[in-house]
Amino acid sequence: YPTISSDGSKIAYATGLSATDLVLTVKDLNTREIKRLTSPGFVLQPMFSKNGTRVFFSHQVDGINHIAYKDLNSADSIQYVTKEHQSFFPAPFQSGEMLIYQRNREGQAREIVMLDLLSNEEIVIGLGMAPALSKDEKFIAYTSKVDGNWDIYVYNRFSKETKRVTFDGANDFSPSF
Repeated sequence: YPTISSDGSKIAYATGLSATDLVLTVKDLNTREIKRLTSPGFVLQPMFSKNGTRVFFSHQVDGINHIAYKDLNSADSIQYVTKEHQSFFPAPFQSGEMLIYQRNREGQAREIVMLDLLSNEEIVIGLGMAPALSKDEKFIAYTSKVDGNWDIYVYNRFSKETKRVTFDGANDFSPSF
């Protein structure tokens, strides 16, 4: 799952010989410089903050996938955002100070969580997986299983309303704006 920065200057991707030795890599498409941001391990779903200063990703540590980020303008180490539960599909806001992600609690349904990284306040907006954030940061789309069928739902951050947007009998996955 490679991702391109919003200005088109960088690409982030995981590279390695197997799922357990992946390294998060960022390539500057202008200078061709390549930076390796993690040591080998299980790294998934990189996503740039819209302003391009941070790259968020799912990183496995001690058997648990955490959401982490690396500030690209700093020598600081990787910062871990989630700590207790399996976490996937980071979708950062423009500033990189808020984040949507999928949290899997053992024995419970998957949750779509909106997290303020400054206050650590979180809001569960729905049950489902694979969230995506609209360009204007107003809508969050995700897949949810209701009555045995996976459909796409869209949550409006301002009105707090959720609408089902697919209705066919097939399973619908991985929305994107």
